Amino acid sequence: MNKPSRKKSPRPGQPHPRRAENARSGAPRPSLLNNARELAWTVLANLNDSPGFAPQRLDLLFRETDLPEVERRLATELVYGIVRREPVLHHLLQKQIHRPWSQVELELRTILLLGGYQLLYSTRIPPHAALNTSVELCARVGRGAAKGFVNGVLRSLQRTLTGERTTIPSSRSLPLEHGEYLLLTDDLLPNPDQAPLDYFAEAFGFPRWLTSRWGERFPSPQLFDLGFCLNSPPHMTLRVNSLRIARDDYLAELTTAGIAASPAETPLGIRLAESISPARLPRWESGVVSIQDETAQRASLLLAPQPGARLWDVCAAPGGKTTHLAELLRDQGRLLATEVSEERLGSISENVRRLGRVTDIEENFDAILLDVPCSNTGVLGKRPEARWRIQPEDLQELPRIQSGILNAAARQLLPGGRLVYSTCSIEPEENYIRIEKFLQQNPNFQLDDAANYLPNDVCKDGYMQTVPHLHNTDGAFAEYLALPMSNVW
Repeated sequence: MNKPSRKKSPRPGQPHPRRAENARSGAPRPSLLNNARELAWTVLANLNDSPGFAPQRLDLLFRETDLPEVERRLATELVYGIVRREPVLHHLLQKQIHRPWSQVELELRTILLLGGYQLLYSTRIPPHAALNTSVELCARVGRGAAKGFVNGVLRSLQRTLTGERTTIPSSRSLPLEHGEYLLLTDDLLPNPDQAPLDYFAEAFGFPRWLTSRWGERFPSPQLFDLGFCLNSPPHMTLRVNSLRIARDDYLAELTTAGIAASPAETPLGIRLAESISPARLPRWESGVVSIQDETAQRASLLLAPQPGARLWDVCAAPGGKTTHLAELLRDQGRLLATEVSEERLGSISENVRRLGRVTDIEENFDAILLDVPCSNTGVLGKRPEARWRIQPEDLQELPRIQSGILNAAARQLLPGGRLVYSTCSIEPEENYIRIEKFLQQNPNFQLDDAANYLPNDVCKDGYMQTVPHLHNTDGAFAEYLALPMSNVW
């Protein structure tokens, strides 16, 4: 569920303005790390010139600073929020500028995006603070002469805001969070009654081709609910290491540490009231807990490995499900974790070290977990850039890759064994259609109803399928395939 699709440059016309327009010759932009806004500016302004995704760049810069937790949370909100919402920010800011957006210097465009985001979406930041810090940032990036320009554009944008909220979408309603919209003074967006897909793509910030796909499956109210979920900061979920501590005991430790939390729907899951740095978690380095969404936990629970079994976690990075499987084995069995990327394989080693798990190699297996590379459409809230990187042709190429991995892994399954195929996608061709085609080609395999192992509310037609706006969690798919003892290759 956690493998990103291939990294690509946006195609011409793809609605991601900065990445499409910010190529600029000369020296790289400076690194400013004194506060949240400077750090966010550094990530965003250099994103096109730096390897990795925005979250990776952000984490790298966090290691170079000693910013307090509150500043780190603000920097994260600004980076993630702007990457998600850049098309609508660009659209609304352009209406306040008398020259094309592409002719505004990159340093100033980035400042305007930061200031615009704070004015529109950051309820905890007073407008005067958003304006003043944006103007001050001009001098910090060597554009002090443009203070008046930035101030004028942002104040013009501020005048388009009524300050009122509504729950009704309209051409004057800007989506915020949790079903709320910010009322604008003018009709600045498409009419959601007349052109709901245009409104969703522009106001919520999604590629039009993906919007069209979802529009065929979800009526407008559900589509807008999905947009709210994928644009809201994801909640943080933990999984306790049952070999070292009980969930209730760790909940008590969190309470003592002043961290608000509650039991999740999975047996070992804990949901935090707000995201925090892992370093703040009690006994994080000693391996009593991991960060893992409920849907990822359910994939391992669906496989239900028994102590003494031989397991293969095929696409294992970053190792969260590998360590969960080892814990379910009660450290009694043999477990192989593999990954095609050497870099991602390193993340498995780190998690195994921290949690005290070991891996070994076997050629045939009693159980196989196959968490295949996918489009990530179920986790676009956690991966802000994924919505802009995935292309329509990926949904033709990825199923071929998934089928190849599934067929290869299935041949390593022992008679009487079981295989769980999973993704973090909500696209049919990566999920149940893939399984249907596999079963047509491999009639010796049988489906086992996921509802025998997981709650009914996340299961449908024998498989697990979660959708963010319906289940308040990541979007994901998982299917249980059994190879009976009598069926051999």
